Amino acid sequence: MRTKSICLGLVIVLLYPTASAQWMQTNGPYGGRIQSLAMNGTNLFAGTCGGGVFSSTNDGKSWTATGLTSRWVFALTVSKANLFAGTSGGVFLSTNNGTCWTPAHSGLTDTTVSCLAVSGTNLFAGTSTGGVFLSTNSGTSWTAVSEGLPKAAWDSTLYAPIYCFGICGLNLFAGTWGGGVFRSTNNGTSWTPVSNGLTSTIVLALAVSP
Repeated sequence: MRTKSICLGLVIVLLYPTASAQWMQTNGPYGGRIQSLAMNGTNLFAGTCGGGVFSSTNDGKSWTATGLTSRWVFALTVSKANLFAGTSGGVFLSTNNGTCWTPAHSGLTDTTVSCLAVSGTNLFAGTSTGGVFLSTNSGTSWTAVSEGLPKAAWDSTLYAPIYCFGICGLNLFAGTWGGGVFRSTNNGTSWTPVSNGLTSTIVLALAVSP
């Protein structure tokens, strides 16, 4: 048994340098703090705070600024050939990998969009104080789907900021600032809290592991 333990320890020591050297810094982009990333085929996109959206076709060796006029980009997501950007000025759509952009936020009552998510043909936008919005037509129009989401602690007429989404099957999860995590099983028509056990109600990121 001692021999097996020594061998196992040796294997772990030998593997450790390889396992810990999996990251390399890319060459930029240097247009602002990186807030979001998205991949569409071989195109990598980075949304920045202050510099707009940058694209790379060589795994980050070089970056090119796209033509998005809104410089503060908080979220990026891809649906088929469509690239969506959630910004301080609403949602923008590009159908040609960022070469040109068109506004896609008709119906949004809060145009500070902090997160985006795609589920089938549904596109969801989380906002700073307006709750969650749903588009079923690639951002052409939006409807509010915030029933049951928490209100902002500083103003009961506003919603708590929505910072992130997670999708698992028919479950849509929303992480909020101050309200914890909420789940919807009907595309945002209604939400229920699912924060039992969380020691912090400020949720900035969610990930799904099947």
